[in-house]
Amino acid sequence: MLDAATAAWPEVQEFLARRPVAVLAFGAQEEHGPHAPLQTDTLLAGALARRIATEMDLLLLPPVPYGETWSTSGYPGTLSLSFATVQAILAGVWMFEDHRQGWEPSFSIAEALASFRT
Repeated sequence: MLDAATAAWPEVQEFLARRPVAVLAFGAQEEHGPHAPLQTDTLLAGALARRIATEMDLLLLPPVPYGETWSTSGYPGTLSLSFATVQAILAGVWMFEDHRQGWEPSFSIAEALASFRT
């Protein structure tokens, strides 16, 4: 596993030449009651992504700390993106790196985005 947040670009280049697969977690900045941090979802998603990347020897990308959180928008500190923005972030990271790094997608990004919202 290589953590892209703390790696230098030559390390990432070398890693991707050997194993061109990355993990990108999405979290949220939203309330979880008066006792829990606003970044709870990001912390949990980041920890799960790290475990997956470690177990499968993948590149770990820094988690995206925002999501679509309309259901908790009335609470102070909650920051929400539109669903279209969340989709655009995912597609933008994927398309840019797919083109630049020569990654071979194992699934259709359109299919993934279509099933992303439940």
